Amino acid sequence: MATRESLGGVPDKKFMANILSDFAMYVGCFKEFNQVGVRNAGAVIGTSALAPGAIRESAAMQEAYETGKNL
Repeated sequence: MATRESLGGVPDKKFMANILSDFAMYVGCFKEFNQVGVRNAGAVIGTSALAPGAIRESAAMQEAYETGKNL
């Protein structure tokens, strides 16, 4: 099964609402065409990692790693 990600840089979680909604509709298209095993595994949202490399040691990076490991 292939994975798909959506990434974006925003200053606050509230700005992610549209991206999350659009991604849910994208995943829904696969279900409509009977693609077995396609599901939305959730979202990991990290903020305040604006400097290059800042995300590496963040809680969001660890959460993303654990989420991927458990798929």
